[in-house]
Amino acid sequence: MNAASVRVMFTGNGEKLNALELYDSKKFVGRLLGIPDLESLIVHVNDAIKNSDLKAEDVNMEELNFDSFYKQMKAMSKMGPMKNV
Repeated sequence: MNAASVRVMFTGNGEKLNALELYDSKKFVGRLLGIPDLESLIVHVNDAIKNSDLKAEDVNMEELNFDSFYKQMKAMSKMGPMKNV
């Protein structure tokens, strides 16, 4: 609760509508203090993998080739700027 007795439901991390997130006090304070939020990073990475055409063998570092590297970079670019992750 705050001085106006209104609950905070969302936080905005940018100017566009997709920059709205559900408010989580631990994540918000962690961002203020510069502590990385690994849980959100894992969620963003999993979402990017689900929405891409990456396969398990594309992520295998022993068999890394240009095509699999390109697919990985393409999936990462869909996540948006790393500072938002």
